[in-house]
Amino acid sequence: VLPGEPLAPLLRGTAEAWVRLLEAGDTLPGTPWLLPLRPVGLTALLVLGTFGLLRTRSPSLGRIVPLGWALWLLPWSAAPAGLELFALDVGHGNATVLRAPGIPALVFDAGSRDRTRLREEALSPLLRAWEVDRVVIGLSHDHEDHAAVLPELLERVSVPLWLGALPQQAAVRSVHDRAGPSPARHLDLDRGRARVHLPGPLRLTLVRGRPVDGNEGSRMLELGWRGERLLLTGDAEGPGLEAALAENWLPGPLRLLVAPHHGSDFAALGAALDRWKPEEIWISASSRPAIAEELERRRCRWRWTGRDGPLALRLP
Repeated sequence: VLPGEPLAPLLRGTAEAWVRLLEAGDTLPGTPWLLPLRPVGLTALLVLGTFGLLRTRSPSLGRIVPLGWALWLLPWSAAPAGLELFALDVGHGNATVLRAPGIPALVFDAGSRDRTRLREEALSPLLRAWEVDRVVIGLSHDHEDHAAVLPELLERVSVPLWLGALPQQAAVRSVHDRAGPSPARHLDLDRGRARVHLPGPLRLTLVRGRPVDGNEGSRMLELGWRGERLLLTGDAEGPGLEAALAENWLPGPLRLLVAPHHGSDFAALGAALDRWKPEEIWISASSRPAIAEELERRRCRWRWTGRDGPLALRLP
């Protein structure tokens, strides 16, 4: 309001101090936290009850309000009895999310070139519904359509384990490398197979065909679940995938295959399908995938997000 902005230096200093205070709060245990989804009416009632308790010191409110907040904070979402796997509809990109006994949530790739609100409209609501505060992250490679959402996600959840590539964004590196009471553990490999040891019946294996940057250096994640095998791929479709097939690092058969590189056609497609014999194939793509005709010719069971929306698989 005042001409000449005489208070600008003071306001700038106050704003910077406020930001530093917020950043300091993010280092405290339990923060940042994806707050669980709760009815707005219940939340408002508890807030009003809290102020009423502070004002009146009513013994009845002294019993009801703390009990109400305890119920509000307790998990309302039951832990899964089996494996739940979801491929989000992200347009041109990839985002696969799963949970199982022993692992609250795992996100393998999370990015899109044409869906700018992927985190707000799809990924965060799913994690909120699961009421998780720790997420294992896997990244096939650092391209935008696979990694764009990870900086925002990392600001809101604790990441005890990071698998595969690290994103290019400096924000992710600074959070990932920041010392703390429980810094994230990073597991990657140049080539070959690496078993990921986690509690519970889910078995994770990280696979990489070639130690190069870009698509052909993509990591793949093999899931073993009670005799079933599932394979989440990145964008390796040439030498990177062919090397993994030649070394028999990706044996078959598969219960589910998430097709490489958004369903693009590649020279090793026939050999891969013969090796894996997948019961079902998922493709994350915004338009009809190039391998559609070959899958239909082979009478494969397949779905793609551009036509069918988010895909889900539940195994007991």
